[in-house]
Amino acid sequence: MIDWLAHRLELAEGADLAIDHALLDWLADGVGLGHSPAWLVHVRSLTGDATGALGILDEVFPDAAYSLVRGNGSTHRFTLLPAGDGRPYTAEARHPANAVIAAVLRAFAADAAHSLQPIERAAG
Repeated sequence: MIDWLAHRLELAEGADLAIDHALLDWLADGVGLGHSPAWLVHVRSLTGDATGALGILDEVFPDAAYSLVRGNGSTHRFTLLPAGDGRPYTAEARHPANAVIAAVLRAFAADAAHSLQPIERAAG
């Protein structure tokens, strides 16, 4: 679902209520905010809203470094480097807010996949 959401965000022209609904489900269930006060902050528009997108970034990766660069034409490239992770996560979208959220989704998915990897035990 995360890959689908990231892809849809990159293709969206701006605000998209269907994507907003899926993002709210992800924040509630995937991130674990439930329907807490922190979740309620994001109930307003998410896609196409820079303030909402940066709020999600701060909620999921509070100590991350990031950059936003306007590319050729009307695209925006967002690069996210979560604290303690040497891998950058990028997304390109027409609206900068959508690029931010797509990169957050990719970093979250990679972090979740990494935490599910079996722990290697020393031979002995």
